[in-house]
Amino acid sequence: LDISVKTTGELQAKESEKIMGPAGMRKANIWQTNITDMVAEGTIVDSGNYIATLDRTEVADKLKNYASELDQAQSQYIAQKLDTSLTLREARNNLINLKYGMEEKKLIYGQSIYEAPTVQRQAQIDMEKADREYLQSVENYKLRVEQAEAKTNEVFASYSQIKNNYEFTQKLLGEFTINAPKRGMVIYHRDWDGKKIQVGSRVSTWNPIVATLPNLSTMVSVTYVNEVDISKVKIGQSVRIGIDAFADHQFEGKITAVANVGEQMPNTDAKVFEVT
Repeated sequence: LDISVKTTGELQAKESEKIMGPAGMRKANIWQTNITDMVAEGTIVDSGNYIATLDRTEVADKLKNYASELDQAQSQYIAQKLDTSLTLREARNNLINLKYGMEEKKLIYGQSIYEAPTVQRQAQIDMEKADREYLQSVENYKLRVEQAEAKTNEVFASYSQIKNNYEFTQKLLGEFTINAPKRGMVIYHRDWDGKKIQVGSRVSTWNPIVATLPNLSTMVSVTYVNEVDISKVKIGQSVRIGIDAFADHQFEGKITAVANVGEQMPNTDAKVFEVT
């Protein structure tokens, strides 16, 4: 005698590939966005085919702000380079003039041997002062170069950071158009509350799944069996499965999992056990 337990469930693929939203939303501090357009469930797509469009408003605003900041940072970087170039050129010219002055004082000191001792001493002092002033100016020039390089590097680092943010956000904007990673049939993903993700649904950084591409070669059905009948159900038992789409056909299967703990059905007193 056959002892049979009848129940209903929903057929689904055992394995499926998830079609994900933009991976960089969290890095861009975008925590969620809406689906504004999406192909119909059951659509067959090839790799690279269009799947959905996400709301670009927030990321487009960020891109616009970064573009403005980038223009400003680029202007500051160019101005810093020009200012550095002019300042160091002036310092180099000053060094050249000091060097000429130092050589001039040396010539005067050499000619002072025919003068009185006081004149010779004054010429020597002037020569030593010119020499010391030149050497100090050389050291100051080195410090100015280091200071200018540090300031320019600081401005360039700020410019580079903003440029990277702009380029990243620009790339992210393109990812708000979702395409299929491979060939398959588009199936809407169910959220934590069981509702299908579709046009108007939110896609968050914590659960960025937009849809799935199931592998239809192996299917499973998750169903719930009343606690009165669960003792009759064991892993490995044979199952006959009828599908609404193929009313005249039955398919063979086996039980692969039976829950150890029951759960309460919504709005009823019945306790059921999940069976795959």
